[in-house]
Amino acid sequence: MSKQQEQDTPSFGEIRQRLQAGEDFDLAHRLQEREYEMYYNHNRNVNGTIVGDRKKTREEQIAEDEHAASLRRLGHAERSMSDEEYARQLQEEMDRLDASIQMDKEAQLREDARMAWLLQQESSATPAPSRHSGDLISFEDQPQQSSNTTTSSSCQSANNS
Repeated sequence: MSKQQEQDTPSFGEIRQRLQAGEDFDLAHRLQEREYEMYYNHNRNVNGTIVGDRKKTREEQIAEDEHAASLRRLGHAERSMSDEEYARQLQEEMDRLDASIQMDKEAQLREDARMAWLLQQESSATPAPSRHSGDLISFEDQPQQSSNTTTSSSCQSANNS
């Protein structure tokens, strides 16, 4: 080997240094690839979790909305039933009140008819008062008392006092 070749030929230390540099580069490259892969997997897991959580949240929100809607429908149905029951009770009360008023009117009409009949019977049974004067009270139909009985009863009243 010539001197030129010896100088061009790397020494053992240089070769070892180059190999170590290559190994270091290779190790650094593998570590960097592993770091990228870990970061990528982490992001993929996080994004997958976010997407899954978003989907689950949406499903739960839909279920909750459906449950709330069913509760509203149930409450509305109960209110409708109670409103109908209340309206029915009010109608029954109004019907009873109307029937009572009608019965009172009929009873009053019967009483008025009875009173009219009695008045008619009385007026036909008693003779008509004479119409000598414009007075409403006539003393002609009443029996006359003697002046002696009137005087004696007046005296007795005075003595008793």
